[in-house]
Amino acid sequence: SEFASRKQDRVQKTLSLSFRDPQSFVKAYTDNISKGGLFIRTERPLKKGEQFLLKLHFPELSEPMKINCESVWTREQSETEKRPPGMGVKFCEMAERDSQILNHYIQTLSGG
Repeated sequence: SEFASRKQDRVQKTLSLSFRDPQSFVKAYTDNISKGGLFIRTERPLKKGEQFLLKLHFPELSEPMKINCESVWTREQSETEKRPPGMGVKFCEMAERDSQILNHYIQTLSGG
């Protein structure tokens, strides 16, 4: 899958996001994002394979971007400071306009 090829530009900039887990509404952050998915820093990652709606907040946009995602791997405990707990997610579905905004954002940050 395109997610497996890690050749996509990944950019380091912190964005806030939110999603629902079975208990509550979770606010979290990502500082690792690509066109195919992102890493969510959270102490309560969802189970692998679980699908959910992610709201991603860009400073430039008044409304959060809504993206259907799937959890593809999780890290429960922090192994080191560089490897915080959280989950890797892939983007399953988003509006074409959002996809273009995301691609532009990543290109801008990666200096492309």
